Amino acid sequence: HNVAFGPQQSEAQGNVVVARELGLARLAWQHEVHAATNPALVPAVGTGLVWQVSPGVFAFDVTVVGLNSPFLSAHIHGPATADATAPVVLDMSPFFTSSRTHAEGPWLGLTSSLLDLLGAELLYMNVHTQVNTAGEARGQILGYLDVPATTTTTTNTTTTTT
Repeated sequence: HNVAFGPQQSEAQGNVVVARELGLARLAWQHEVHAATNPALVPAVGTGLVWQVSPGVFAFDVTVVGLNSPFLSAHIHGPATADATAPVVLDMSPFFTSSRTHAEGPWLGLTSSLLDLLGAELLYMNVHTQVNTAGEARGQILGYLDVPATTTTTTNTTTTTT
């Protein structure tokens, strides 16, 4: 309730910030360039997101399930097409939870060159395990959206009759 509106009315207002999503990765063992050990037994799948939080500030989120062996590390690699490998451009490993199935954190140092690679869909996420050190679940980061972040101010007034 807002005193200015009295006990029969309420007011809601605020800013809604829509983040600029930059990319989505669907991770799966089938996307690995190197054959995963016992691929019939490796149901590893996951999702990853990269987005702009505010001008110059980016973040990532990745979740993976069904790993065939204990988690070793997770990275964003590039530049590479879906059928090639590339060096690490971001180590996500320190941000993984104790369950080793989820990580989220900042992407510091995302340069204009890396943004260009992201826009060209030449970056990928890869989760590495003790058995599959070259990678067990991989996904190309696709769907770069070059849409500016927006801020919308909303005011909503509701009147209740009793």
